[in-house]
Amino acid sequence: MTDILTLTNGELALDLAPEIGGAITGFRVGDVAVMRETTPEMLASADATQTASFPLVPFSGRIDRARFAFCGEEHRLVPNFGESPHYLHGFGWRSAWAVGPRSENAVTLVLDHDAQGDAAGSWPFRMRAELTYALEPHSLVMTLAVENRDARPMPCGLGFHPYFPRRPGTTLRFRATNVWISDEREIPVRREAPTGDFDFSAAKEVASVTLDNAFSGFGGRADIVFPDLRLALAISADAAFTHCVVFVPPGKDFFCVEPVSHMPDAINRMPEVKDHGLRILAPNERIVASARIAVERLP
Repeated sequence: MTDILTLTNGELALDLAPEIGGAITGFRVGDVAVMRETTPEMLASADATQTASFPLVPFSGRIDRARFAFCGEEHRLVPNFGESPHYLHGFGWRSAWAVGPRSENAVTLVLDHDAQGDAAGSWPFRMRAELTYALEPHSLVMTLAVENRDARPMPCGLGFHPYFPRRPGTTLRFRATNVWISDEREIPVRREAPTGDFDFSAAKEVASVTLDNAFSGFGGRADIVFPDLRLALAISADAAFTHCVVFVPPGKDFFCVEPVSHMPDAINRMPEVKDHGLRILAPNERIVASARIAVERLP
């Protein structure tokens, strides 16, 4: 049985499953869920993609055919998402995180990766990740830190993958300069201005679109309104999160708004895309970035 760790602050409560990818299993204001609820059946699956949110580390999105070249070395990873030939979202979401320092309203989870033997198939660089969840009176703050503990430079990206309930009339608004268009392999092949279904510069009903796209030039702010609940969420992300992925699958009762630091498959696109967003960490270098979800009750 999975142990659930709960944080509280005022009206807010956050349930966490450190052993299931460091995932959030519930985020509530009072008795109202503002992220997708994780049912007992979902929890029993021990699958982070069935939870309310999980961290994306040490990169987000897909690596094409689970292979890449970096600093003169060829690397092959073990595909980690069903029948897909790609490698998805790093290994943090498939790992058990250790519980570090904690209080009533904050906790830090820790994940060490030694990259030896079979572990190299998950990521070929030695590293440490720290994931802090903190509840403020009206906000959830999520912070990811990665330290390169390898003797070589390491490519690195960060992100968060929250699932929100797709309720009647739910709207989404954010600004971006471009949207990446993917081919049938789900790998981005071109980008264009965000027009039509891709334009969220004004609030748009989530139910009106079907999307699974990464946006570049993300302005760092996304607003979600649940009219039937009289609640609004404001997602604000550090400058490191230059991209945002929006996932609205057809016929589902959820959608995702994911602040991320780089484009999908960035590790294979660095020579051709100058603003790919991926960071290169020198040995012992560390990157830290946060995203906040503020909750507001509407009149």
